[in-house]
Amino acid sequence: MYSHSGEEFIYILEGIATIQLESIQYTLYPGDSIQIHSNERHNWMNHTNKVVRLLTVNIPNPFRSIESGHIMPPDLTL
Repeated sequence: MYSHSGEEFIYILEGIATIQLESIQYTLYPGDSIQIHSNERHNWMNHTNKVVRLLTVNIPNPFRSIESGHIMPPDLTL
């Protein structure tokens, strides 16, 4: 679970995704979407053995480092 400033929009392209928002879980199917306030603790997961493809839009972009111009901050480990 994590949180950050801004808003987040998630759209499911393929598969079944589980969205955790604080203590509530939502199951989303292809074509479903959700918009959340990103300061609430959240995460998404795949509880199936199928591929999940989703589109997420974050405002503001939490992965942009304004100082360096890099898209990913140097301290983010993938």
